[in-house]
Amino acid sequence: MKTLNGLQTLLAGAFVVLVVLGSSHAELGRSDTAPNVTPSRREVGRRLRDKSQLLSDFAYRDVRIGLRTIRGKPVPGASIYGFCPGFNLIWPTTDRKGTREDRRQDDLPWQEAYLGKTGQHGDVTARIPPGKWAFFACGCWPEHGRNRRIVAACSDYVELSPGSQTVLRPAVKKSWLFQTSDTGPLRHKRFFVKPDHLPVWIPVDVPLGPRMTFEIPNQRQMELWSEGDHDRENPAFALHWGNFSSETPDGKREPAEAPAQLDVRGGRGRASVSWFLHGGHGLTGQIRFGDPESVLLSPGEYSLGYTRPVNQSVMAEFVARYYHLQAETTQPLNVDTDLTAGLAEGARFACLFIVDQNGHLLRRFLTRTGQGVPCRAGLWLAGRMHPVDQTPSGRTFFNIPKKLRREGTGGLVREWTFGLPVTLSPENRFVAQPMTILSSDHFWTSVPAVLESPMVNFLEQADRFEDRMREVSQRTKRAIPRTCLRFPVRRGGASATHFGTRITFPSDLLYQDVAVLDHVFGHELGHNFELYHGGLHELIVERSRCAGGAQITGQISMWFFMDRMNEINREETWRPPTGLYVYCYSQGGLDFLRFVSHYEKSIRKAMGKQGFSSEAVTAALCEVALERDLFDIGCRYGLCSAKPRHLAAVKAVRELIATATPPQPARDPRQIMSDPPGWIALSGKWRQRGEWLIRRRARGSGKNPRLVRKEMPRVPFSVSFSMKNVKDSLDYVRLDVCLSASQYSFVIEDERVHISGPGDKGAFTREFAFGEDKICKPRVSVNEKEVTLVLDGKQIHSAPRTDYASQGLIYIYGANRRTSVIADFRVTEHK
Repeated sequence: MKTLNGLQTLLAGAFVVLVVLGSSHAELGRSDTAPNVTPSRREVGRRLRDKSQLLSDFAYRDVRIGLRTIRGKPVPGASIYGFCPGFNLIWPTTDRKGTREDRRQDDLPWQEAYLGKTGQHGDVTARIPPGKWAFFACGCWPEHGRNRRIVAACSDYVELSPGSQTVLRPAVKKSWLFQTSDTGPLRHKRFFVKPDHLPVWIPVDVPLGPRMTFEIPNQRQMELWSEGDHDRENPAFALHWGNFSSETPDGKREPAEAPAQLDVRGGRGRASVSWFLHGGHGLTGQIRFGDPESVLLSPGEYSLGYTRPVNQSVMAEFVARYYHLQAETTQPLNVDTDLTAGLAEGARFACLFIVDQNGHLLRRFLTRTGQGVPCRAGLWLAGRMHPVDQTPSGRTFFNIPKKLRREGTGGLVREWTFGLPVTLSPENRFVAQPMTILSSDHFWTSVPAVLESPMVNFLEQADRFEDRMREVSQRTKRAIPRTCLRFPVRRGGASATHFGTRITFPSDLLYQDVAVLDHVFGHELGHNFELYHGGLHELIVERSRCAGGAQITGQISMWFFMDRMNEINREETWRPPTGLYVYCYSQGGLDFLRFVSHYEKSIRKAMGKQGFSSEAVTAALCEVALERDLFDIGCRYGLCSAKPRHLAAVKAVRELIATATPPQPARDPRQIMSDPPGWIALSGKWRQRGEWLIRRRARGSGKNPRLVRKEMPRVPFSVSFSMKNVKDSLDYVRLDVCLSASQYSFVIEDERVHISGPGDKGAFTREFAFGEDKICKPRVSVNEKEVTLVLDGKQIHSAPRTDYASQGLIYIYGANRRTSVIADFRVTEHK
């Protein structure tokens, strides 16, 4: 029996050896230049050692970091992080598994929760890849009790060996009295500290007092901000105190710049302002102010929101708006203004938008302890009130019961009544509000009239974001100068076109303090720049949404890449292969990003026809752009398998780039629109009618659509445009009409274009010639929800129908190889 068992063991071992050798030969057969030649075991070992030696550049190592006072006392509970510019990587990284909550948190550029904390003995263990790292820690010592002082220490960029221990220890003690020339000494509740060679601010809560003691490193510049609440002696403030070092003398210090003043009225001494500095990673806080008071803020670009009482027991939290505050200027802000409300309905949800006279949108009602105040709603239909589930979160966002949704109302008037902590109208009863059309340099939108002021502020920020994305990517948005933004009343779900015509966001986006810096907004805008889901798309979005600050977003993708290089296989939470693109950007910077941004689309299309996979194209394009062999990295990342195929892909990429059009600077649509100026003459005649046809499927059958005649307010129109002296320089001319009318017709006569509506047949086709050999076939189709423009059989524009608007936009633009936009006009009702 023992002999038989030994024989079985021997045979099993021989089988395992054969399987291992077979798998090794198969792997080498995919990567060797001569697949029919079986390499020797010695060659196999040599190749594995070479691959291991190369990827050891990413091998994790554990190091110990500690924070001590000048006298060597450990500082527990201090905030700490490390930064490696070679990888553009920040430690720590939270152990996120790719859940929805994890991704939502990563939508923000930076949060205080991303910082690490020292333990009871003032130490922390960091697992990091190789590279030159600098660590910064800041905290209070002693942690409790009187005479607390701020202890801040950092290291220079050095490469740390595995198992090493680094002690961060300040060298000098300084004492400063912070004040302004008008107010005298100020009492602080929190300081923000950052060394000059690191990107993120660390906040430290401090005991109230005008004088603070610091322990700081020697020969290193430190930058300081602080914030404080209103009290009997001091105003509320958030001020920048400039740079300090061990050579800065003790004594009185004043702000680095003359502050701006926020002239606040109202709030009964119970209100507070939340502030967020754009581009300052970690510079955000909340301060209480008196009534009245001048809040002091250092000059800069802020998002400012506030919370104020609406009665003795209920507070109202308002969404932040963008403010550009300049030195020695005053910004008035009355938080006790009247509230205006407007109702908007969607297919499944209804939302009561509440806005004050400052243009701030109300986010939710809260109790004094911060809990949501339940809000109730009821829907009146055919003289009967149907109760709607209340929202305990304090939001005025309600689910429409399934049996009461729009499909089953039969066109009856829907009236809503609300139970709220405030009275907004008689009995708080509302009907859906008419829409208004707003436009900016790069966008236009149709929103309920109550949202006009918040939306104008939102569009201003969106314009700035698009300018940054154009500068980063060196791409020009296609098609039209202004993209249509749609905000249907719903939760979740965003989409965009690749022609720059439309982006759809859920209305929840409007309730975020820095909505434009949210990843969702940047992601959908990227589609308008012809970016498709993948690493380049996400990289450009992350680089654009740092608001002028250091590019430190995308850390989840970067740590995913590092895990892959260390054979820690886990699912990528963002679009693959974002991690590889983020790594290559850390090595090549904007030159790499812009190179890939220009060539990626055309190369993918050409190499796809040659039979190359998307993974092979990605690895080859990154290798050519970075001018570095990435085969072994691509193998570990999961993009490469066979060396000959990879070399063939690299060769094909180089050949395509050699014959491709070199990159050109992106053109701003505002410059295109102004050149040439004044060539379109506009004249219009308006009249009112109110009858239109829609096509609706017969209920229950799913087939045999039937015509339904409905009465809807709309504005037919007649507009003429002069095209003289333009046609010779353009390949073709396109017309986009986004109005509240439901039917359109197009007529081209010599050098004039005539648009008239409503048409006789609903959706129809007109052919017209422009130039000698270009035939354009525009077709406009209208349904219950949107207007679609088709040119030469291809859909080029889609816009939402606005049943109650009496104004709109008309886009007229020509296109050739260099110019994509000419001009656009707003058309309003003619009295």
